[in-house]
Amino acid sequence: MRVQLDIDILQPAEQIWPILADWTQDFSWRYNLIRVKQSRPGQVESGTLVFEVVRLLGRNLLNIAMITTLEEGRRCCFQAIGADYRLEGERSCTPTAQGTRVTLALDFELPARQRLLTPLVAYAWRRSERHNLRSLKTLIEGTPRTAHVASRELVLP
Repeated sequence: MRVQLDIDILQPAEQIWPILADWTQDFSWRYNLIRVKQSRPGQVESGTLVFEVVRLLGRNLLNIAMITTLEEGRRCCFQAIGADYRLEGERSCTPTAQGTRVTLALDFELPARQRLLTPLVAYAWRRSERHNLRSLKTLIEGTPRTAHVASRELVLP
């Protein structure tokens, strides 16, 4: 299942990208992040490993991901490694007339024994990331957390 969230931030991508591209800065905007470590300090590069513990549905979940694609200043894609589920995602910045659209996307498939939980996991991820995107907007713009976050969900066969 693919879930994608967008938010418009009234700042240029050059100000946003350094925050998105360095997972260790996620503590400043992701409320459900417990721990994070990168295999290389600073902004990620293709091949960087990211180790994170995230709180979701009342559980601490360890994710180990590798950065698979990097378009400097614009987009990075990641993929979980060593997991019993499929997880791919991306973070991106797209210039708009009034600033930047930040997109977080996740495409996942749970193992067969947990597949019935897919809608619940998608809902929980969407809810937490909606909150996180508002926090990112507040951090960058200094605005209150009343921003609208667009959500798109696409169920793939």
